[in-house]
Amino acid sequence: MIFKTVILSFVVIITLFLSACNSSSSSCTTQNSYVAPPLLTSYLQKNSLKVIIPLYLFPGTHPQVWQRVLDYKAVNKNIDMVVIANPDNGDFTKVSNSYLKIIKDMNSTGIRVIGYIYTSYGERDINDVEANIDSWTQFYKDAGVSGIFFDEASSKDEKNYIDYYKELYSYTKANDYSFIVLNAGSNIDNTYVDNDVADMIISYEKPAQQLFTDKHWTEEGKDTSLGMLAYNMNDDDLNRSINIALQHHFKYIYFLNKFQNDKQNRWGAFSKYLSLQAPYLDNSFTKIVQNSTLETPEGNVSNLKDIANRYFYLQENKMKLNACSKNNQITNSILTFKDKFMLTSSTKKELNITLEISHSQNSNDFTFINLVNEETNSSLLKAIDQNNTLKVIIDQESENLGKIPNNPLKIKISISNNKLTFLLNDIVVFKAKDISSLDNNHLYFQVGTSTRVGCGAIAISKISY
Repeated sequence: MIFKTVILSFVVIITLFLSACNSSSSSCTTQNSYVAPPLLTSYLQKNSLKVIIPLYLFPGTHPQVWQRVLDYKAVNKNIDMVVIANPDNGDFTKVSNSYLKIIKDMNSTGIRVIGYIYTSYGERDINDVEANIDSWTQFYKDAGVSGIFFDEASSKDEKNYIDYYKELYSYTKANDYSFIVLNAGSNIDNTYVDNDVADMIISYEKPAQQLFTDKHWTEEGKDTSLGMLAYNMNDDDLNRSINIALQHHFKYIYFLNKFQNDKQNRWGAFSKYLSLQAPYLDNSFTKIVQNSTLETPEGNVSNLKDIANRYFYLQENKMKLNACSKNNQITNSILTFKDKFMLTSSTKKELNITLEISHSQNSNDFTFINLVNEETNSSLLKAIDQNNTLKVIIDQESENLGKIPNNPLKIKISISNNKLTFLLNDIVVFKAKDISSLDNNHLYFQVGTSTRVGCGAIAISKISY
């Protein structure tokens, strides 16, 4: 059974990989050596599977765990997700502002939230359970709670137990909840499936290894789907576990990885098989990330070791970054290279990037490469997506390159002998542009998205600097 614990259109999904090496490094080139843990996302999309997540820890003290769920949904909008909220085992008589806020955030992001209530295997006084339903209705329904999760459900094929859950189902539906879940945790008699006791029944909540030895499985019903919660999963077992879930017609799944600490709250973490990947994890990108700072719409970050969110993450050997403007204000998701170099006649710098760019239909102007003059805090060079047209500005001289070519774009920027050259797909756009007037000024590169209207995104697959 699940542990009862007091304490857990267009949005652009895009890519950015940027890199900056420190001034002592003569060259820094990406090499895709990192092998990410297997992820559930592609399986979910391919097989129309849905996710149900028990998140049993207090959002007021563990906001980062809840934020990972929000970020995953923001990046994977087509994944149907249900989160089980569990304040005080569902037995409460007052509102928690922390839960109220996170439920609203989940609901606005497109995540369905259902409320936890325990039933002691059908032995708990039904009046107490119904009082808990009333509390969910009174304090959290308007915030977005749309269903109830009845934990510790009996699996006995006895009329009094079936009637118990039928009454709870009717009472919950009468309170206008659309999604009722019954957690038996193991194989349950199909009498439950065939009666109006739940919209979905969890018939498997066990260690993942038992998937390969269990012989008896609950059959799905006409109006009742099945759910699976498998924990302590090994990476190598993910593919086989998916196949078993599909074979036995499970519609909702959640696979939780093993923890080093066996005493960790099992349902107080977000599965690594769904979590966004931190770019720092890729050994070939580690040095680059170490020598950059990140600005996202939510603020500045200097230590990027464990950072992965909806604005900045690693996927398919690419760094992904995006931003959407708010209220026509400039919004940034930018990686700034820490290497600030002085421009002299002997300065030699070269930046090579292969990237993909994308934007929302209402986006008319976003900058994705910027070379900044630190002394004047102004741009010496800008590469801009302007209404699907590529525009390059160097020292106030503008060059309109016409419709953006098909992705990916290959860009090279070189500085040598106080002259700047810009190449697009090996074609020279600016050749040896004289920038000697900036002699002794300090310059640095930025790569990312800076947009005033709509959403912008870039994906960098190769970079050397």
